[in-house]
Amino acid sequence: GGKEYHDGKANDISGIKVIDDNTVEVTVTEATAYTKDFLGEQYFMPEAYYGKGFKKGSLDSIKALNNKPVGSGQYVLKSFSPGQQVVLEANPNYFKGAPKVKTVIFKTTTDETNLSMLQTGETDIDNITVTEDNVEELKSLGFLDVNIMPTNGYGYIAFNHKEKKFQDPKVRQALTIGLNRKEIVEGVYGPYANVINIPQSTEAWSYTDEGINKYEFDTAKAKALLDEAGWKAGADGIREKDGEKFTINFSATADNPVVEALLPIMSKNYKELGIKLNSETLDFNAIMDKKDTGKFDMFFAAWGLTPDPDTTVYLTNGSQNDVGYSNKKVDELTIAGKKELDQEKRKVIYKELYQELNKDLPAIFMYQRRDMWPVNGRVSGLEITPYKDFEFSLYNAQLAQ
Repeated sequence: GGKEYHDGKANDISGIKVIDDNTVEVTVTEATAYTKDFLGEQYFMPEAYYGKGFKKGSLDSIKALNNKPVGSGQYVLKSFSPGQQVVLEANPNYFKGAPKVKTVIFKTTTDETNLSMLQTGETDIDNITVTEDNVEELKSLGFLDVNIMPTNGYGYIAFNHKEKKFQDPKVRQALTIGLNRKEIVEGVYGPYANVINIPQSTEAWSYTDEGINKYEFDTAKAKALLDEAGWKAGADGIREKDGEKFTINFSATADNPVVEALLPIMSKNYKELGIKLNSETLDFNAIMDKKDTGKFDMFFAAWGLTPDPDTTVYLTNGSQNDVGYSNKKVDELTIAGKKELDQEKRKVIYKELYQELNKDLPAIFMYQRRDMWPVNGRVSGLEITPYKDFEFSLYNAQLAQ
């Protein structure tokens, strides 16, 4: 009934029924592996508060309440200072029991201030960039529990698949093999990141390394692949094909330590392959504008992942597919993985999907880094994992007296 309501053909969504005070029944048009989890992410909002003044087709009345939220969560908003902090008070009616810590304050921190604020006790927990220096400094303080875990996401270099030169998988493979990814990743993160070859976390139930090409750095092999693809070195050493020089316009974010390590190595490696690299560093929004308008060759970015492997990043015309990639087999496996409800059968499907993506290389998969959450030793009861943000366990937190 969602479509009928959206299209103005109904005043209610027929597939939602209230069974009793604690039960809501939802009927969907098509069940997928993600349906149950998706429904579990929907938060209930009291109609008496948010429905007051509501007019179908307009969210103005609800938007007006954005800074006066009402909910059933662990904490209640007490005050909000934009750009500075949010103060929350414990909700005595929380269904799992009133939180033990009565006041929680979220403060704005930066890379310049977060370490010192932890050191002085102004903050009890923060997400700090993992570097060997930061890890050493935090551990040396002696009163922090330093939690380090694989990030649920990955860094990558995108190809514009609408550009003819990137449509040959041999070229994409050559650009991957011919880039010393290990040197780049270790230079930035040391032991706190690993080179990846599929777009999935090593922690995921769907992860596989079976039948996966590691694309170890090999300049000679990369050159051979480019030769096979018809890109031959010209008199000036730059490869060309059908009268076109192999030139790459590469975009990356400014003031990014990964980019600062990547650019000199990429320039050197690709020059050895006979490829001219023109690089530019821009702010994130400028790069996204280039992506949205299709005015790019390659750019560096990162994707966040969810606990479920379903994604539209590499699906033809998928909502997240912003580089024009298309592969019929990837489409079939992506759809099959989403529709299959049995997790063991899904593992088989996703293994085949990752093997195909590893072979076809829609992007240069770069790394999975680590997240680091230092927590003041006076705090206990928080649960922090790659798939569970600490906020979900705040009601269990306790402070040592």
